[in-house]
Amino acid sequence: MTDTIKEAVRPYDEQYDTIKDVEQDPTGAMMAIHELVAQRDALRAQLQAARDEALEEAASIFDEEAAHDWGGIDYSEAVGIPICNRADLVKSAKRAEENARLIRALKSTSTEGEG
Repeated sequence: MTDTIKEAVRPYDEQYDTIKDVEQDPTGAMMAIHELVAQRDALRAQLQAARDEALEEAASIFDEEAAHDWGGIDYSEAVGIPICNRADLVKSAKRAEENARLIRALKSTSTEGEG
């Protein structure tokens, strides 16, 4: 919208709060509605970005856990020390990797707030 048009359009809740207001200025009412839709879409985008950031942070925690478990297995093999709970450690590392993958899948398919 141009600055001139923006100045002519008052906030929806102040100017167009009755059907009579809308009937008297349908163009202004429609412009106010479009402005509110644009604001809503911008807020949805911000919410989605924050949600994706939080999901990535959660996934990275599981990445660190998996790296730690695999590192313990690699170290024990490198120095020749057997691990009595190796199967459990492998299972834990794989579970952490799967958790990180599942969390990231939520990030790429999320549709929060659509409607």
